[in-house]
Amino acid sequence: MQLKALMTAPRTRDGGVWTRHEGAELFVDIMYFVCPVLARYGMLTDRPEYVEEGFRQYKVHVDHLRDPRTKLMRHAWCETPDHYSQSMFWGRGNGWFLTATVDLLASAPVHSERAFVETTFRETLFAIRSFQDQSGYLRNIIDDPRSKIEASATVMYAYACARAVAMGLLPKFGWNRP
Repeated sequence: MQLKALMTAPRTRDGGVWTRHEGAELFVDIMYFVCPVLARYGMLTDRPEYVEEGFRQYKVHVDHLRDPRTKLMRHAWCETPDHYSQSMFWGRGNGWFLTATVDLLASAPVHSERAFVETTFRETLFAIRSFQDQSGYLRNIIDDPRSKIEASATVMYAYACARAVAMGLLPKFGWNRP
């Protein structure tokens, strides 16, 4: 069973699931394949330990990958030595983060960490918005105006925005900064 493999996967010292053989590393895109999946499975099977693990993984990944100044998500973090092996703010990675967040909240709408998850979502969403190209697209490296336009990141951003509006996390019109 894939979920059993996920639950017994190697972990960072603070419990983050890592997926590569090179060592304890966390990647932003893995959040989408771990957090909402665990929570959804836990809700469907009445197994709260899976819901809790989904939210735990979210928090651990945010703690390591989210830049406190910009509120953007870094691509990867390596535990030993403690560094960002790929420190850029990858557009698609931030899209994975936003989609993971709205899907996690939709999978388990009532949870003690909901306020934290909503806050990180809104702050990152608004931070990303400030880097949109005048065409509306995001860039491969979000904060690099020389970086190429990135359709996948833009679509994930749009999906997360639409889902957030449908879930009542954002108003339909006239977004204001948090």
